[in-house]
Amino acid sequence: MNKKVIIIGIVVVLIILLIIGLVVYTMSTGPCSRYKNTDVNVNDECIENLWKNGGCPMPGTDMVNYYKANRATMTKLQIANDAKAWATLTDDGHRVACYGTDRSKWPPT
Repeated sequence: MNKKVIIIGIVVVLIILLIIGLVVYTMSTGPCSRYKNTDVNVNDECIENLWKNGGCPMPGTDMVNYYKANRATMTKLQIANDAKAWATLTDDGHRVACYGTDRSKWPPT
């Protein structure tokens, strides 16, 4: 086998391993990493991260403030699932809260 092919293969494998490592590291060190799905009282940074990762790009919305006000009774998983629901529901109220008032930034329905 050609030495160039072997070297390229090794480099590709190393790059893939590096990418996997970065993804795992990011997931284990994110703002919600210290919380289990069943934990309540997640901090503001985690709530904002769950909202954004749920699919809603608009920070500081009434829903984010709602989660912060009710963090003592909502688990991390409940907040995450609710944020995902807001990102996928297609009525105007949910779309505005999630994506803002500029309809050109709304995903297609």
